[in-house]
Amino acid sequence: LFATCDNLMKVYFNGVLQFEDEGWPGTDTLQWSRTTGLVIPSGTTVLGIECKNLGGPEGILASTPDGLGTDGSWQCSHDENLVGWADPDFVDTAGDFKTAINVGGYTNGEGVWGLRPGIDKSAEWIWADQGHSWAACRKILGPST
Repeated sequence: LFATCDNLMKVYFNGVLQFEDEGWPGTDTLQWSRTTGLVIPSGTTVLGIECKNLGGPEGILASTPDGLGTDGSWQCSHDENLVGWADPDFVDTAGDFKTAINVGGYTNGEGVWGLRPGIDKSAEWIWADQGHSWAACRKILGPST
């Protein structure tokens, strides 16, 4: 997985934190300019990316070498109080997760961010609903990845 977000990111595989931007929640507004690379373990069924925006444009951008990328097939929420949202057994009984929106219609290489290295050019900048400074986005991968 190659991923970034504007501004601060956490990445989960099956609900287990795999990566956290230095200084979370912090004040480094340029974390989005770094691409994080992680190996998704076999058996991972849920990929979760959490992002905190510190002002200005917001977005999550990610892809894998086998063609998985952020797009409208991801589900996102702006509810910071959700517990276990990246767990495989999480059930969204309250309907907090909605189809991810494509921020500005941008893909990798477009908008204020430019081309983010390692991330497929077709990956879309996604978010929950605009006007919120935090988003959690998840992708169900299936029984074996």
